[in-house]
Amino acid sequence: MNPKELVDSVINRVEIMLDNKNNISVSDVEKISGYSKRYIQRIFKNITGMNISTYIKKRKLTQAAILLKLTKKKINHISMDLNFSTQQTFTRAFLREFKVTPLMYRHEIGFDCSHLFFGYANKLHIENPVKKTIKPLKLKVNEFNYRDSLLSRPYFRGNKIRLEEVTSILSMRKEAVIVTTLRPNSSFNFEIDLVAMIGYIDVTNYNYVTDEKTYWEIKYNGLWDEYVIFGRLFLFFIDVKIDLLIMEIIRLNGKSEDGQQLYNVKLCLPIPYNMIDDV
Repeated sequence: MNPKELVDSVINRVEIMLDNKNNISVSDVEKISGYSKRYIQRIFKNITGMNISTYIKKRKLTQAAILLKLTKKKINHISMDLNFSTQQTFTRAFLREFKVTPLMYRHEIGFDCSHLFFGYANKLHIENPVKKTIKPLKLKVNEFNYRDSLLSRPYFRGNKIRLEEVTSILSMRKEAVIVTTLRPNSSFNFEIDLVAMIGYIDVTNYNYVTDEKTYWEIKYNGLWDEYVIFGRLFLFFIDVKIDLLIMEIIRLNGKSEDGQQLYNVKLCLPIPYNMIDDV
């Protein structure tokens, strides 16, 4: 195993422990790697550009940012859940990383993704978001309410609903539209409530109309299973602030070489109203 493969393997193990909210130290990473602390520290920094403790801290603070914006968990509970020694230690570390206190971050309008960090071993190729204004869309939709996890693997139900509805719509229409509102309701669990309006444009029989908004638009082309991963991770790789709403405009895009269905998706992320003139 070459140094890069070793570091990738260590990071994958570290990420599993972070997902499980385990308290992880540099000594734990040394044991995971099977090498001396000095050696694993050196190659880890050579490959990632940071030492192990910095990597772990940045990942934990990113988890904290997600919980601050997408749950109602108390700040002291978040600091304990993520194994910070005290709330004061957590607050100081968060302020250094995000330039605001946890309380200020929670109450800011929009979700600032600019300091989110997902780690060296998890890179997506995402073109820079393009700013666009989208006129109101008149949609015929069905409403679905479900929950999804925030710091671990996605729940099965939400993806099942989305894929079944999109498949049904695209068997008859050129385009499916999903408008999802994120509702941070949980005070105890690492999950978020989602309200999804799934349907298609119908200017005659519509029952839902989107607002005219200015959006950041990101494009995706590929398999549905890979889009599920893309949809979980894209926030970590865009340097923008967005509202807690996502609009997806989905089309079929032919087949892959092995016959699997490909999709073209425009992922539209509304810009908070107080920032439109600044971007």
